[in-house]
Amino acid sequence: MTFDADNRAKLEEHAAAASELIKQGEYHAAIEHLTLVLQEAPQDAKALWELAMAYTNLDRNHAALAVLQRLSRLVPGSGELWTAIGCVLIRLGRFQEAKVYLLRAYEADQGNALILRNLGHAYQGLGEVCFAEQALLAAHRLDPDDNRTVHALAQFYMRKRDTCMAEHWVRLLLSRSAPTALAHDAEQWLLRIQSGWA
Repeated sequence: MTFDADNRAKLEEHAAAASELIKQGEYHAAIEHLTLVLQEAPQDAKALWELAMAYTNLDRNHAALAVLQRLSRLVPGSGELWTAIGCVLIRLGRFQEAKVYLLRAYEADQGNALILRNLGHAYQGLGEVCFAEQALLAAHRLDPDDNRTVHALAQFYMRKRDTCMAEHWVRLLLSRSAPTALAHDAEQWLLRIQSGWA
């Protein structure tokens, strides 16, 4: 499909507006602009990616997955795309499929802590506890400053009821987190540990 100069300018305006709205967390408004872009340019990879991210941030996971799968048919696979698909599949509870995509992503980018952290979540969902622990610890070694990985490790050991390790990761999270949902979880977990898991 070809566009005249006016149509191209309008599409560029919508695309730019959508990008800015996503940065501001205005996902519903961004979706409106991206929908207009994709009506005229259905193979616009950037618009599809941003639409998937907007849906993901709104927990519209089935819609996000459909867009990401559409994108995967248009562009060569990449670690970033496979990770995004894997993360959405985890949210949908489809852990085996998530593991397949995340292992593919890991093969493409073995130094990526995000991939390993999400692979840990997929393994946990499958009950593959040893692999989950290895993946989460490897993610922490790659990026020790990522509080989301520390949170995931604390949660992992809480579920295992491993008092020593759970308290280690919970206290580490509390020592470095500003008041956030992660820190709130850690405070609640520490109370459970100190009360003998009551």
